[in-house]
Amino acid sequence: MIEKHAAVEDNCIVDFYRSAFKSLKEDLSEEEKGERRKKEGPVGYAAPEAAALLERDGPRGNLITKVAQSYARLREVLATWEKFGTWIIVYPMVDVGEVEILKDVINLVKKHIEEGGQVVTAWTPITEQNLPQWRAMMELWKTLDSTFQKFAAAGQMSPTASSTIKDGKLFLEAGCPEGSAQFYRTYGGVAAAKHLYDAIRKKAPNARLPEMASSENVSMGASTPRRGGMWERRSSPPRKQRRQL
Repeated sequence: MIEKHAAVEDNCIVDFYRSAFKSLKEDLSEEEKGERRKKEGPVGYAAPEAAALLERDGPRGNLITKVAQSYARLREVLATWEKFGTWIIVYPMVDVGEVEILKDVINLVKKHIEEGGQVVTAWTPITEQNLPQWRAMMELWKTLDSTFQKFAAAGQMSPTASSTIKDGKLFLEAGCPEGSAQFYRTYGGVAAAKHLYDAIRKKAPNARLPEMASSENVSMGASTPRRGGMWERRSSPPRKQRRQL
């Protein structure tokens, strides 16, 4: 059953489910999936607006960051990553717009996976300001995750989201990427994008994502205000538990 949320309805997702989605959810045999040769290449990080300075700084080793605040922009970015081995996709939290845009994004991911590429997905971090829209987008994000998993062989697709709604209440697991932002006093600087990346990397160990180069090696130290350090204080992994919003 598809829950009716304002943002989902605005995205034309219901119509998408009824028509195009069926043709995209192709179930390949495990034997066919297992024959894929692993695709080598750089790691692409399609990130929220906070990563603008990371993008400007350029590649950090094998990691290349691009800001993708909309699904149209995400489509453009993924289309240029044909030679990349791994795609890290943080789903935008905006209206999809035309259904064709979402279809194109799914087809690009499908092609990448079929060519042996690896995909890691994450949901935009939740804050007090975006909570209503965030909850409305959950259905779409869950559907994208499950769709990409159907395309993938074992180890090719790593969804990092683990949030659930129970009795109308949202529960976030400690350490999950979507819970990596400060809920009440959000800081949107480059340190937030780095902290999100670190949370994704820890949540998807099988993807073997590279560590982000230190600020001393690029320009993060110069471009990040001192107060950005609030994102860096968790030096040890938190205990597995769920918190309620």
